[in-house]
Amino acid sequence: MPLESSESAGAPSFAPLRHCIEGIADPDGRFRVACAKRGVCPVPVDGLAFPDRETAVLAARLATRYRALLGEFDANAPAHALVVHDGPPRVANPDGGTGQHTEPV
Repeated sequence: MPLESSESAGAPSFAPLRHCIEGIADPDGRFRVACAKRGVCPVPVDGLAFPDRETAVLAARLATRYRALLGEFDANAPAHALVVHDGPPRVANPDGGTGQHTEPV
C-alpha cells in the first residue's frame, strides 16, 4: 500500500500514515509494535497486530514518523523507541522488564 503525500494544503497530515498502518494490520497477526522501555503500544499502533515481522517493522517505521509529526505539534507528546515483538500485548513488570523477546526497529 503506497503512502500518499502527508502534505495537504501545506499542512502535515496524520491520516495517510494512520491509514497505511491500519491497512497492513491483521487482527489475527502475532506481531505487535510497542515502546521498548515502557511496553505500551502507542497511537497509532495501539490495539493493532501484524501478520509477520517484516510487516510489523514497516508499521513501526510508519508509527515512528507519525510520532515525530505528533511531537512537532505537541511538545508534551511522549517519545517512544519502538520495537517489534511476537505474542500478545506486553504488560510491563514493576521492575520495568517484560519477560518477552523484543527486536529493536
